[in-house]
Amino acid sequence: MSVSLTVGIPTNCYLTLDLELTLSYLQLIMTPDLHQHIFVDADNVHFVDAIQRGPEQFNFLFRGPNPLTPDPPYSFNYKGLCDGLETAAMKARHALQKPYRIIDINLMQWENADEVPMILTEYKFFRDYSELGEFHFWETNGTGLCAIDEALADPKVRNSLAMNISSWLGDQLEGRMEQLHNWLEFEPPTTVIYAHCEGGIDRTGELMGAYYLRWLNKSWAEMNALNFAIANRAFGCNNYRATLWYCIYLVESLQFKLDYSQAFKCYDPGDQPDGHYACGPPGYSDSPQS
Repeated sequence: MSVSLTVGIPTNCYLTLDLELTLSYLQLIMTPDLHQHIFVDADNVHFVDAIQRGPEQFNFLFRGPNPLTPDPPYSFNYKGLCDGLETAAMKARHALQKPYRIIDINLMQWENADEVPMILTEYKFFRDYSELGEFHFWETNGTGLCAIDEALADPKVRNSLAMNISSWLGDQLEGRMEQLHNWLEFEPPTTVIYAHCEGGIDRTGELMGAYYLRWLNKSWAEMNALNFAIANRAFGCNNYRATLWYCIYLVESLQFKLDYSQAFKCYDPGDQPDGHYACGPPGYSDSPQS
């Protein structure tokens, strides 16, 4: 199996590279930046959604952390992941009907040297065991651009950026939300989508936060509270900003009734778990009221 994707390079050119060859090259030239990781277990996988595909047949969406064994050289922890999926389904009063097929969505960054061997391990597992599922690499970075910065005080400018989010936000939340929904709606049962980054908190919080807003009818406040409850801390500031842009996109392009006037704390390395205000002060108000 050959997986191709578009990779940005500093010259602002773009090359389509073979995933395995590229990751192997990066693994050789980059110096690891080791830090504490979170790995999947039976208690840290979380149910997100289930769509019925037939009598007592469902497709599922879950979120969680890294599905690898803890120490390098890594291997894919298929049993641990299945235990986590089945436990999370049971807590949500569902049962995963076997055999099920996993769509594994990796949100890591291959510019991060420490994550390169993790990405490659997952890719190789599903290349070698394609009957168990498939691998998708959705690099996720968030954005440093806050939708309520002073430079974007003119709502027309901000709303135009939000309505054209896919032209500038690399994380492609608009298309990814449609893809997730299409998999749940049209893949044969039982299909299990598992979305993760390393810890299942920041980049996963962005993707799932957008899903909560788009498909689960969560409010802006409910989405932030749900992300905090799952992770026991605020989610990352760049990912929070990207999710805010997607929320505004939903309001301006799809006429969702979402009130994004309340700013929430987000997390940067070194913060306390409750984070800090990095995109709008408490009580900020410049959005349509729900």
